[in-house]
Amino acid sequence: MTSLPRFTPCCLAVLLALASSGCSMLSPDDSISAYPVAACGDTFLLSGRIAIRYQRNGKEENLHGQFRWTQSSGRIRIDLGTPMGTTLASLSVDPTRATLVIPQRKQIDTADTAEQLTRQKLGWTLPASSMQYWLQGCATDDNGSAFLATPRQNEVTTAQGWHIHYADWMRVDETRIRPRRIDIAYLPPESQEAEAEIHIHIIADTWQD
Repeated sequence: MTSLPRFTPCCLAVLLALASSGCSMLSPDDSISAYPVAACGDTFLLSGRIAIRYQRNGKEENLHGQFRWTQSSGRIRIDLGTPMGTTLASLSVDPTRATLVIPQRKQIDTADTAEQLTRQKLGWTLPASSMQYWLQGCATDDNGSAFLATPRQNEVTTAQGWHIHYADWMRVDETRIRPRRIDIAYLPPESQEAEAEIHIHIIADTWQD
């Protein structure tokens, strides 16, 4: 298993402290009647910060840094970097293959899906095929129904056991809002003891359609 060059260890409090600057956030108590949630689409660019907490070999690991998610025409590119912006890994996903590049090691790995690749090579699962919708506030709940997040309807659990909480929101233009802080967690059922829980915390700095 590949060990990704380490982000600086942290807790979620680091991201929350950084989140206090830069963008206008709306809590569920604010009047949002004039701010509809932007529609989910196939093309967008999201830059921000990410923190990941997961179990590996029975020990808890914590990572955090910057990330950039670029999506267009069914293709996804995810760049993960240090808090200072140095790229540590790039994950590219298309309908037939996922490719992981770690520049510092001149290492390239491939698999059929991003989920397989990150689980095998990094020790934690990045559900990229679903996150492309979750990041925008769209999901399918555990009853198979379509879910669209709003500041007042801000939590959903999927059939696969992922729980998503849209904790904060930001304006992307004069008329629309998008998720600003997203907390994603996977808590495996007791019947799947071999799987480990994962917590992914995201703070968006900029959105572009």
